[in-house]
Amino acid sequence: MNDYYNEYNNYWKYVDDVYVGVSRIKSAENAKTYLPLHPSEMEDESLYRMRLMLTHFDNAFRPTIDAIVGIMQKNPAKVRFGVSDNNESPKEVQELNIYGNAYKDGLTGLKSRLNHAQVLYGRAGLLLDIDDWTEGNRKPHFIIYEYPATQILDGEPDQWVLLDESTTKFDSKN
Repeated sequence: MNDYYNEYNNYWKYVDDVYVGVSRIKSAENAKTYLPLHPSEMEDESLYRMRLMLTHFDNAFRPTIDAIVGIMQKNPAKVRFGVSDNNESPKEVQELNIYGNAYKDGLTGLKSRLNHAQVLYGRAGLLLDIDDWTEGNRKPHFIIYEYPATQILDGEPDQWVLLDESTTKFDSKN
């Protein structure tokens, strides 16, 4: 695994914890990471639990991230594939606005999650595929699959980590 991936994975966990807020920061698995034990608390953990309970975490990070994402949401999502107007796009492309992703909330929901990932993690993965799932007499249609930053693996130089979209898992190939 690429050293940069390992380093950034720690950052992504940190920003995710801080974004979620006090419930994640003070959780049993994270508390000692974000609020380390004082030497005087090592012998009597009740002192640490008291300090943890009294410690206040004011999450100024979340409203800032949400405001930036809100600014990014000002303009609607568009997919045109080389035409100047959405009405000129083929029907299959226009359907991305309706069926565009696995959540079935169209490009608006996709853009919201994508912008959030861009601001919080600095990257996100998208894969345009054909969904052959039929609903009645519906023909296959385009679908955009989303992959979080932590699932986009970076290989070492001269090696690639390829996505197997049929299982939404990453397989290492040389």
